[in-house]
Amino acid sequence: MDSILNRIKSAAEVVWAGVWRRRNAIGIALAAIVVLHGAATAFLGWRVRSEIAKLKANGQPVTCTDLIPKPVPDSQNGALVFAKAFQMMQYMDSAGHMRTRQEYADAGNVLANYLDPAQREKDPTLWSKAQQASVTVGGVLDLAEKAVAYPKCQFSVHWEMGAGASFEHFSHLRQIVRFAAAKAGLEASTGNGRDAARYLNLAFQINNAIGEEPTLISPLVRVSSIRIAFSQLGYILDHCDLDSQSISLLDMTLSRTDLVSAIAAGMRGERAPHLRFFSDVVDPKTQIHKDIAAGGLYGTPFWTRWIGSYPMRPMLYLDELTYMRLMNESISNCSRAYRDLKFKYSGNRVLFYAPVTNMLHPVYSRVMASRDIGVAMIAISRMALALASYKNKFGIYPQSIDELQSKLGQKTPDDPFTGQQLVYKIQNAGYMLYSVGDDMKDDGGRTEIVPNGSKSECDIVLVVTR
Repeated sequence: MDSILNRIKSAAEVVWAGVWRRRNAIGIALAAIVVLHGAATAFLGWRVRSEIAKLKANGQPVTCTDLIPKPVPDSQNGALVFAKAFQMMQYMDSAGHMRTRQEYADAGNVLANYLDPAQREKDPTLWSKAQQASVTVGGVLDLAEKAVAYPKCQFSVHWEMGAGASFEHFSHLRQIVRFAAAKAGLEASTGNGRDAARYLNLAFQINNAIGEEPTLISPLVRVSSIRIAFSQLGYILDHCDLDSQSISLLDMTLSRTDLVSAIAAGMRGERAPHLRFFSDVVDPKTQIHKDIAAGGLYGTPFWTRWIGSYPMRPMLYLDELTYMRLMNESISNCSRAYRDLKFKYSGNRVLFYAPVTNMLHPVYSRVMASRDIGVAMIAISRMALALASYKNKFGIYPQSIDELQSKLGQKTPDDPFTGQQLVYKIQNAGYMLYSVGDDMKDDGGRTEIVPNGSKSECDIVLVVTR
């Protein structure tokens, strides 16, 4: 044991002697490293501040307080009427938490089941239950109709809280969309085309009321709401006729649905709290800094626990510059179709030198795919209305979309996933109309493909049987 210790001691003395002989060179190297580190920190920090200043000069939100919109006068704000509808559905429990009233929770479950064709076929009593449920939610729908008539709709959100901001109105609005879509289906089942169109139009109007809030949650909720309303369109067209006034009203609402601008506003809004995150990483007073120091960034290597320390500052600045570059690229591409970006977009690359960017930057291709799914549903809906208008005028459906455009003298929307016409096929007395979906492959109008028991990408389909 003593011999081993002596050998270690001798080796250490040799190393120390070598270091001492080269102390001047080592000192110079260390000094150079410190100088270079300081210069890199100063330069990259200046670059970060310059890029943020450019964004601000262009009117882009760079802080969470920049997200706070100008207030809308109460006389123009439909959100205040929606708030009354939300209050009607809720109560405050003894702990001070808002809960959904039981009668509205039960009605919501019944109407959600009614929206599912499989459930309608399975339960013969579901129609009568849904009718009763629609009476329960009638007051909420009345308020929603009043709310969408207002010129603007600005909900109360604490944008200054950044990632801590809550968006409770989204879940409430989506629930009211379910109510409206189910009510439209119920009216259609009795042959009441005018009221079926009225409530379906309300569902799409509520979606538009969400507007362009500066968060990506907003357009994704809108796509979800469009999906709910879209699910009832085929059922409505199968069970009742829509007059020209109802068709025009619905088409006008659908034409005002702009998911492209909503995605761009959401991307710009996401950037502000993310820039705040970079600032919080280096601030020892913030909980984010403490959490990272304790265990690193979520989903990243363990070494990132030191990302907020001063020695790592150049890397963090480089990370932030990378984030801003990718977000600028994302926002500039917002007007492009998913089909043009699926295999080209660089924002999906994993960047080892930018761990914060990898965590914060959204999976942009999926966001764009979701957007274009919503765009496709709107396109199919507008095309279906044009087909209903054609049948009202000529008594039959056209043999092709070209024939429809020629005889009605109107341009119909294309499939966003191909840039070409939607797929339209005459089937007996009705038709099948579909988009190829985000796999950009024509699956023949199949709405579900289940290889090995798991659902994969498929077509977005509307079938009308009469």
